[in-house]
Amino acid sequence: MKKIFIYIFLGFLCTKRGFAQTTVEEYNYLTKGYRIQIETGLDMKSGYTLQDAGTYKTSSRSCNFKALIRKNTDDLAGTLAIFHAANGAYYYFCIPTIGSPDELFSAYRASLGILDNADAARDYSFFLSEVYAVIMKSVETSEKASIKKGKK
Repeated sequence: MKKIFIYIFLGFLCTKRGFAQTTVEEYNYLTKGYRIQIETGLDMKSGYTLQDAGTYKTSSRSCNFKALIRKNTDDLAGTLAIFHAANGAYYYFCIPTIGSPDELFSAYRASLGILDNADAARDYSFFLSEVYAVIMKSVETSEKASIKKGKK
């Protein structure tokens, strides 16, 4: 699980160097194709793995995060956020990696408009904050382990 959080963290930190960008095909898979795959029992998209990055909950909503990893490079291709709304609906968001085409960030931002009220938007922001806190704790633990190794 720690490795997955580091993938997501690195995805957030990558500069626009042209590596590990989310493609339009990957974005579409996470926002549409994954749901179809789950509902119909299809196999996982060839060349990728999805690794669970945790589920976060409030009393009326939840969000499950998954990292889409490219098998050939072990790169984070994007992050899937499956938001379970208070009305029982599921919404599938793709959080592109930094350096991805601007139109994917625009599409992600526009997709958040489906969160139909301030409470849903607040909860989604809270879930993202929880993921971020776990990532930062994981990075801190890794850094401490590296420092310890260096002292021996």
